[in-house]
Amino acid sequence: MIQFFQAIGAVLLTVVLVQVLKQGSPGIGGLLSLLTCVLVLLIALHYFRPLADFISTLERMTHLDSGLLKMLFKVVGIAIIAEMAEMICADSGNQAMGKALQLLASTVILCLAVPMMTDFLELVEGILKGL
Repeated sequence: MIQFFQAIGAVLLTVVLVQVLKQGSPGIGGLLSLLTCVLVLLIALHYFRPLADFISTLERMTHLDSGLLKMLFKVVGIAIIAEMAEMICADSGNQAMGKALQLLASTVILCLAVPMMTDFLELVEGILKGL
């Protein structure tokens, strides 16, 4: 949990530094901002480990298909990365590019979800045939 608070402190410090650097060296400020975003993303990834362990245990206990769980992690990862990229684009004044990235991420997520939706439809079909 300490890493969480350290990340918040680093982000707030970076915001102040970027504001100061904007007047003299906007390029360095942008680079510092990008580096801080990468640092925060790495810290966020660290917190996914316990969740991955829990899902692995759940998978063993319930005999769920591991492919579906892996796909779920991919979807969450894509969503988080796309959100961060959109924020970086918006901060740099390029909202249109950020929205384009979000559209791309949504499309990729929908493509990844097709097998899960197919499995769900087959499950519903099997239940309805059993009635």
